[in-house]
Amino acid sequence: MTTANPWKPRQFGNPSGRPKSTCDLSGFVVETTDDGKELIDALVFIAMTPRNQ
Repeated sequence: MTTANPWKPRQFGNPSGRPKSTCDLSGFVVETTDDGKELIDALVFIAMTPRNQ
């Protein structure tokens, strides 16, 4: 009886692993938010906006 799994036991489907560039969240934020300034401005705006309850 054969299985539908193409991998041998203890063999991973992605032997090279995840690309290193996808792991660098802090670098992505710095590059896409003017060194984080836009992100900080947005957070300050949210914090200073009054809430209607």
